[in-house]
Amino acid sequence: AVDVPNHPDMRLIVLNSVLFSVKSRGEDSLQAALQQLDWLHQQLQAAKDKHQQVLIALHIPPQIDMYLLG
Repeated sequence: AVDVPNHPDMRLIVLNSVLFSVKSRGEDSLQAALQQLDWLHQQLQAAKDKHQQVLIALHIPPQIDMYLLG
């Protein structure tokens, strides 16, 4: 997460949404996903405290199943 240069009222948060995919694998996937949500909550609270708007970027766009496109 970073404050957008030249826009102190804007914060960019990049979320590793791969962890939330039904195709996510690995024995620690659930724990990593929960940690990512905790981190996101902290970032959103920090932006709120600074009166910033937030832009969230995701690895997997919402509502798109990349496995159906191929």
